[in-house]
Amino acid sequence: MIFFSAMLLSNEKISHMTIAKIMMEVMLWLFFIGFLIYKLITGYSGHELSTGMQIVMFAVLGISGLILVFNRGFRNWVRGLGIEIMKAKSEMKRTVAEETKKFGDIITPTSDEVERFGR
Repeated sequence: MIFFSAMLLSNEKISHMTIAKIMMEVMLWLFFIGFLIYKLITGYSGHELSTGMQIVMFAVLGISGLILVFNRGFRNWVRGLGIEIMKAKSEMKRTVAEETKKFGDIITPTSDEVERFGR
């Protein structure tokens, strides 16, 4: 769910963010929380959940609830991560362009060439 929300909410431009996307994300988290509660009550295939599984599901339920309650902060966090990634990508492209301009297009030798020429 977190990865799906990140894909849904990450945008290059804030103008691409729509109310429909935000509402869809909130509704998905509500359905996910409802599913977790249903599974905690009914168990799995008619069998009761083990104690460890219940602890994990309660932890996931708590985190999901926090994401739902503090949804604006979650969206800002996801957007900030997206901006960081875009900056890192553009910096890497700029560095590669500068190095290519400075040194030309350097081709690295293949493993066969290394063996043949002893590089």
